[in-house]
Amino acid sequence: MGDRFRAIRSDHGLVTAELAVSLPAVVGILLISLTILSSQVQAAQLQQFAAVAAHSLARSESERDVKSWVRNRAPRATLSISDESGVLCATVRQSLQFVFALDAIAVSETACAWVGRKVMGV
Repeated sequence: MGDRFRAIRSDHGLVTAELAVSLPAVVGILLISLTILSSQVQAAQLQQFAAVAAHSLARSESERDVKSWVRNRAPRATLSISDESGVLCATVRQSLQFVFALDAIAVSETACAWVGRKVMGV
C-alpha cells in the first residue's frame, strides 16, 4: 500500500510535461527572431545595392548596366531611379523572403547622390 501512494506523489514525468508545454513557445520565439533578423539583413543588403546604383549612375554609367548589376545580385528586386535638382536617387524594392516570399511585406531602400546636374537618360 505504501508503494502505491509513493507512485502518486512521484515527480516522474513532470519534466516531460513542462517541456511539451514550453517547447512550442520557445520555437515560436526563435522563428520570430530569425524572421526579424533576416528582414534586417535583407534591408542592409538592399541599402548597399541602392547606394552602389546611385553612385554608379552619378558617375554616368548606363542605366541598363546598373539595372543588370542589381538584377544579378537580387533577382527579385526592382530598381527605380529619380533625378530632381541635381540629386539622383536609386530605390531598390524587394518582397521579404524568409522560408518563402512574403509579397505583402516589401522592403524598400533608397540612396541618393548629389551630381549637381541632370543625369542623361534618367
